[in-house]
Amino acid sequence: MELLIWDFNGTMLDDQATAYGSVEYIFSLYNRPAPTRDRFRNLISGRFMEFCHDCGVPSWASADHLNVIRQDYYLARMNHVHFRPGITELITWSRTMQLKHAICSAEIKMILDTLIDRDKLRQLFEPDGIRAEAWNGKAVELREVCQRLGVACDRSAYLDDTADGITAAKEAGVLSIGFVHPTAWNTAQRIEAAKPNYVVHDFRELRILLEVLASA
Repeated sequence: MELLIWDFNGTMLDDQATAYGSVEYIFSLYNRPAPTRDRFRNLISGRFMEFCHDCGVPSWASADHLNVIRQDYYLARMNHVHFRPGITELITWSRTMQLKHAICSAEIKMILDTLIDRDKLRQLFEPDGIRAEAWNGKAVELREVCQRLGVACDRSAYLDDTADGITAAKEAGVLSIGFVHPTAWNTAQRIEAAKPNYVVHDFRELRILLEVLASA
């Protein structure tokens, strides 16, 4: 294994509470009852618009409008959004084994860039390896990340906390690693039902797995 591609929200970023808060806020603006947090975790995917419309936001609400609302909500709450502890140390350690790192996310570029630069994480990732707004399907984006970085798909892995992320990894031909955590966006049952190649529950387990995969 030569490349680990990270999902952003719920995987690198411990933002489940803020993500659900943004959903509650959006639904309140449209005077619609918000889905419960459990329903959010069981239905949310990289296709945020589909989730909102399926749960009651009017069909005439555009992606541009919802993205502006969500972006403003996040940017106003940056002090409440943090990366998971230990991510810098983990990536720094793994780079000593020549492991490359990239990001493939459906997050709005403004939010992703603001947070990455706030915590000075950009230098930990390959210069051409940070991809936001992967709204055309993560499978396509994962293949393009591998191609840009010159790494074969079967020598890459994707770490994601959602079922659709695991499915995308399989479609792209990269190893899938499910991140099962109490504050992941999807429930453990939903992630495991997608049948990832591997499952980790925290960064300690991820470090052990990376050491095995990088030396195999």
